[in-house]
Amino acid sequence: MRDESVLPLLYEGRAAKLSVNKQQIDKGFERLSAPLTEEAQKDLKKKFATISKVYESIQVVEEVAYDISSHYCKNWQGTGFKAQLAVPKIDTAIRYQRYFQGQTDPSLKINTRVVFTPPDSRTDYEDVLGGSKQ
Repeated sequence: MRDESVLPLLYEGRAAKLSVNKQQIDKGFERLSAPLTEEAQKDLKKKFATISKVYESIQVVEEVAYDISSHYCKNWQGTGFKAQLAVPKIDTAIRYQRYFQGQTDPSLKINTRVVFTPPDSRTDYEDVLGGSKQ
């Protein structure tokens, strides 16, 4: 568009190669949950055994943020293109922001901002999954 109110979008999905040491995680969980009853341990394990918890962890955030920084700096920095990272929670976005701001390698330094919108509070609208919100 002439007024540049709408710009072209280039989508380039990235996936950092992550590995999870299940034995190390299990050991840590057993140590931390030792004082709990067996029932409480099962409940706690069920509550925190979701993949989203893994992706919110500082170790994963740092690995993904490093991948983003190095890929962007190598391929896109200085070209006029910008990048966007979408995460489901504000605190996770802030973890990424802290990583990017604290980057000590000057060749991987990028300027970043955290932008978020509040949940849609309108009544009777259709969400993206097709369910009606009340």
